[in-house]
Amino acid sequence: MTKTAYTPVPGRHDLYRAVHRGLRLGHCQVLTRLATTDFAEPAEAREAIGALRGYLDLASGHLASEETKIHPAVAARDPAALVEAEEDHADHSRAFEELETLCRALEDAAADQAPAIGERLYLRYARFLGDDLHHMAEEESQLLGALHALFTDEELQGIEGSIVTALSWPRLCGYMGLIVGALCHRERAAMLSAMRGSMPFEVFSALLTEAVRPALSPEDWARLVSTVQQGKAA
Repeated sequence: MTKTAYTPVPGRHDLYRAVHRGLRLGHCQVLTRLATTDFAEPAEAREAIGALRGYLDLASGHLASEETKIHPAVAARDPAALVEAEEDHADHSRAFEELETLCRALEDAAADQAPAIGERLYLRYARFLGDDLHHMAEEESQLLGALHALFTDEELQGIEGSIVTALSWPRLCGYMGLIVGALCHRERAAMLSAMRGSMPFEVFSALLTEAVRPALSPEDWARLVSTVQQGKAA
């Protein structure tokens, strides 16, 4: 199968940028959490495992969204463009299984065994993080280039919209919490201003309360609310 060399077009719609920034932030948070956990302390270990599982739920959900919404659309127009992405997704699925196996082993471990298993979990996660950063970079270059060549911006926005509307509320809040934490103030305000005009007020208000506000410092939250209310985001 011959593969066409695609290049992203500056200024075109980018359905990877915001979510990938959020996922990278989440990776850094989890890696730091695992590195600083004393796995000999059961309470710390449980909290670290919970944080890891919560992030992996978002990471696996992101892959599932791509596989059900983006990949079929690309395959219908140029299946060769998906070869590397599909191979990476298979590797990620194996990583999820291995990490869950280590989490369960840690939960069942005797006190004298827990630190060693915790170290294995940390190192396996670090390797997954490296692989995922490389995967996201390839999507943002090769696959995004294919999307720009094969679809209009309106079509890409439609694909993105179908992904968002299919998300469960907990996952939507999870992604939003990471994304707002990974954007600058101007981008946060622009994104939330657009969302405010495209969804019911009750839903928008709940998203602010449950996802956005907890992810920001009091100062950043106050600045964001002021900007959005005054309609300064552009």
